[in-house]
Amino acid sequence: MNHDHKRLYVIAYDIPDDKRRTRVAETLEGYGERLQYSVFVVSTTPAKLVRLKDKLAAQIVSKEDCIAFFDLGIHEDKRVKRLISFLGIQRQISPAQVLII
Repeated sequence: MNHDHKRLYVIAYDIPDDKRRTRVAETLEGYGERLQYSVFVVSTTPAKLVRLKDKLAAQIVSKEDCIAFFDLGIHEDKRVKRLISFLGIQRQISPAQVLII
């Protein structure tokens, strides 16, 4: 298995402090797309996910904050619409356009 394949993650957070929550949201905006106020979809390699987790860990207080990572598997554009669905307002999901630098 090639470990360089991009994988699709849903990342959700629960952070009570406004300043920390804003920093985390700004960091995630640089990696993916916001689906809800505290939910992002990110397409990245496992190595870049490690760097993202390190960056986020430095921004939170581990006894007060929670960030959850849901691995949806290898990113294949045609699977995205099957993996994520909505009730109510439909969100546009375009992880194929996400650029990780």
